[in-house]
Amino acid sequence: MKKVAIAVIGAGASGLMAAISAAQILAKEKRPGQVLVLEAGKKPGRKLLATGNGRCNLTNQQAGDWLHYHGDREQAKSVLQACPPALLRRRFQEMGLWTREESEGRVYPRGEQAAAVVQLLLMQGRRWQIEILCESPVESLRQNGRDWVLTCPGQEPVLASRVILACGSPAAPHLGGSSAGLALLQTAGIDINGQVQPFRPGLVPVRVSGQRMTALKGMRCKGDVSLLADGEGIARESGEIQFTEEALSGICLFQLSHLVSEWETMGTVNGKRKKALTLSVDLLPDIKEEMILSYLMRRCRTYPKEPAEELLAGVMNLRVGQEVVRSVLGKEAAQPVGNRKLPLPEIAHRCKHFCFTVEGTASWKQAQVACGGLRLAQAHVPSMELKRAPGLYATGEIWNINGDCGGFNLHWAFATGWLAGEAAARSLCPRRKKERN
Repeated sequence: MKKVAIAVIGAGASGLMAAISAAQILAKEKRPGQVLVLEAGKKPGRKLLATGNGRCNLTNQQAGDWLHYHGDREQAKSVLQACPPALLRRRFQEMGLWTREESEGRVYPRGEQAAAVVQLLLMQGRRWQIEILCESPVESLRQNGRDWVLTCPGQEPVLASRVILACGSPAAPHLGGSSAGLALLQTAGIDINGQVQPFRPGLVPVRVSGQRMTALKGMRCKGDVSLLADGEGIARESGEIQFTEEALSGICLFQLSHLVSEWETMGTVNGKRKKALTLSVDLLPDIKEEMILSYLMRRCRTYPKEPAEELLAGVMNLRVGQEVVRSVLGKEAAQPVGNRKLPLPEIAHRCKHFCFTVEGTASWKQAQVACGGLRLAQAHVPSMELKRAPGLYATGEIWNINGDCGGFNLHWAFATGWLAGEAAARSLCPRRKKERN
């Protein structure tokens, strides 16, 4: 049986950070080579390589503000206070990675490559003598006295004094995403019934119904998007909107998707029962409705021989404008304006309230993160040790916390990884229990 001080399950952002944090402390206690990372995939850091469109949005200058998170965010406060963005950036700088802040507080590596971040974490692993075993999925986890036994197919069992679960979530299954962490808790005999919010896709496109999506496919425009639940506005975001064959996408839609996935999975929005969701798009947020009406009236007078569907050609994307007019006039939109009495007020109103019926979110494959997970009340925070299983820690997406788009989720992964690794190692080094690195 292979014996180690600390076993980390998962070599993603939080797992690698947890291993580094723990190994540093153990090395100072002259216990090098006592951290083992078990990764199910062929390579470590696969999801990390894909973050920020390959640029790796490490954190956000506002990541210490719990209002940018959803789920059990009240309980997350102490984690965010213990590892704020400035501290995380300093940790990376100490490792040799310089960062810079961009718009809206987003923080990226100066080299703008996720690959460089993964490389740095692996270099740290070698520096601190961390052993990383890939293609080593952990099948079961059980307690053995004060220790833990981990089994992997075709490999000798591992006996660890401390275990850190960093298994991620079902998001991006093509990059190794799964709900393995919750399954391992069950194999360990830890009762989590009633303590888990269902996993559901987050930071993901929003599926909508209607034939107009075929005409809009491939189009992009800027605007404001409001999410309505049973006709009542509950959230609003601004930014670029991308139209696909069956969904609305873009960062502004990603920010609303956690509410949509809650409704699709549980029939509620912010915990309240709702029957239907609608997306209302303001295609001209900086122009008042009466000004749009005035513009339409002038267009009719100036270009009476042109098709009505071209009425909005001077103020928005051509195809989007055509579809707005068609949504009001139907087939008559292709006819010349002429001397017809057109419902111009309705067209102007539609520019400010272009509505889509919500069906749900896109699939796990398109999800950047997961909503839901193990309730944070099950952990001692900020150490991330499970209350019902001393010596067992959990990090990252397994918890019922998901952040806004813009570096908040990676911050949570790195922060919980660092804190869990630190706490696990200190618990094995009595004189360091009250120290902070």
